[in-house]
Amino acid sequence: MSFDFGKLKNDIYGYSLIEMSIVMLLMGIIMTIGMFTTNAMMSYTATSATKKRIEIIKSAMIGYLRSHNRLPCPDTTYGVGDSSHSPGEEQLSSGVVPAYGGACVGNFGVIPFYTIGITRDQALDGWENFFSYHVSQNASNLWTTSSTGSVAIIKTSSDAGEITINSRNSSGGLFAVTTSAVFAVVSHGNDGKGAYTVKGLRNIIPDPISEVDQYQNTNTYAPAHTTPNTYIKRDFSDRSDFGGPFDDIVDYATADTLINPMIQEGSNKSQPALLAERFTKIRNALLVYAASDSVFLRPCGLPPWAASTPVAVGTTYAPSASTGYQYNATAAGITGAAPPGWSTVIGGITPDGTVTWTTAALTDWRREFRYRLPTGDYLYGAASVGYVPGYDQNFTVPGSSLLGTLTFSAAIASGGYGIPYTILGLDTTDIEDPWSTTNPRERLLYIVTADTSNYNTSSVANCGVLDPTCAHCLSCIPPRPLANNLGTYYSGSSSVVVRVASRGQTGIIALSTIIDSPASCPGGPGTCLDIRGNDIISFIANSGGRLDNINTCP
Repeated sequence: MSFDFGKLKNDIYGYSLIEMSIVMLLMGIIMTIGMFTTNAMMSYTATSATKKRIEIIKSAMIGYLRSHNRLPCPDTTYGVGDSSHSPGEEQLSSGVVPAYGGACVGNFGVIPFYTIGITRDQALDGWENFFSYHVSQNASNLWTTSSTGSVAIIKTSSDAGEITINSRNSSGGLFAVTTSAVFAVVSHGNDGKGAYTVKGLRNIIPDPISEVDQYQNTNTYAPAHTTPNTYIKRDFSDRSDFGGPFDDIVDYATADTLINPMIQEGSNKSQPALLAERFTKIRNALLVYAASDSVFLRPCGLPPWAASTPVAVGTTYAPSASTGYQYNATAAGITGAAPPGWSTVIGGITPDGTVTWTTAALTDWRREFRYRLPTGDYLYGAASVGYVPGYDQNFTVPGSSLLGTLTFSAAIASGGYGIPYTILGLDTTDIEDPWSTTNPRERLLYIVTADTSNYNTSSVANCGVLDPTCAHCLSCIPPRPLANNLGTYYSGSSSVVVRVASRGQTGIIALSTIIDSPASCPGGPGTCLDIRGNDIISFIANSGGRLDNINTCP
């Protein structure tokens, strides 16, 4: 067999340079497309993971608020901890009790993952940097404070934060998305500029001139370039104008977004629900007080004990300050200079000067004593010489259609009357106005008519709630005019005798509008608690009290 080498030589050939160039070009295009696709896929995966972790963080924040009644402070060790803190633990200022919360070491840091109960990985964005975390701290650190000792600070949707979230419109102009965010969470994106790494070190800061929006999100305050407590939330951009290139992912929470889920699940209450709950508690306390207070003696058939007074055997007396019992004189004589220590055991003996008393029976106190409502605490719970916080401050300055120590005009100027919570068995939380936006919260306003409380120390004429005609009022010392309290003089049991008022969504209201508009409530529907004479009389009757012969002794 023979081979034709000439022919074989002619059959063998290679690629030309042009063909090789085309092949290389095609391979480059395919690789470039693959790289773009891979990068896009990686960016999508990282972005998706970042957004999912932000939702985990927000959910954990709501859980922490639910169980601790406050938000956590940031981790200002930036995820690595120190000699006093574990990695991911919040940092409170020195001396702050963790159970109560309060001022933070700083209001900017990284997510306190250990404190809120998530993993470290969940506190990292899709590019493996820590999320930045900024919590609102107003003048009194409301959102990082749970209580002041025994008094809880209940958060409501009216507790606005101080953080502003801005965005940009199609023309590049800034506009506010919200000015009341409670906290902000920032991922510093793919470039990671301004983010803290897992080693607790900070990446390079964005340029304040060419990357102004990303620089704003680093909380690096240079007054010429940034605004405090402000963050930028907008879409990805690689443009050099309109705030510069931007790949940060920013999210935030307002009071509403934190509180509303808790309201829906029942672990927190809305302002109307809180107000209704407090009104019920205050109403019950006032009714009980009106039915049980028996400060002033109303003889009604039993002579009151008096000092240095001759007493005959067999005479029945009642103590000048009720013990709930009446006493028979079993040995005649002269009473002592001061009230004795009365025995409260039936048949018990009480020596009194040269008189001997024997405890005879329970006193019919319902017919001997008049009931009343407390006056306002004009100091609003503050302590002062001669005053106890939360007590009614009557018997001091007469001559006002409002009760207490202030004149009508002064009461309006001071913003209203305080509820005498101490003598009603309430605490300061019970009288806070849930619609108040101040910290500490303003308190509910309390107005009571002059004719439903004992306004002076005269034992001759104490005008109590059970005097429907107020026959004794004009003999009070000094005389009181028939004033227009709560829009109607107390001339009948159907009239309003007490009003407790909230500011409602309308905000601060003038005291005069509360007094002069009994038919409507200035704060809006449901923001006033009105108690009428009938309410008190019915409660006393249902409690066993007798209302016969109110104006005179039987």
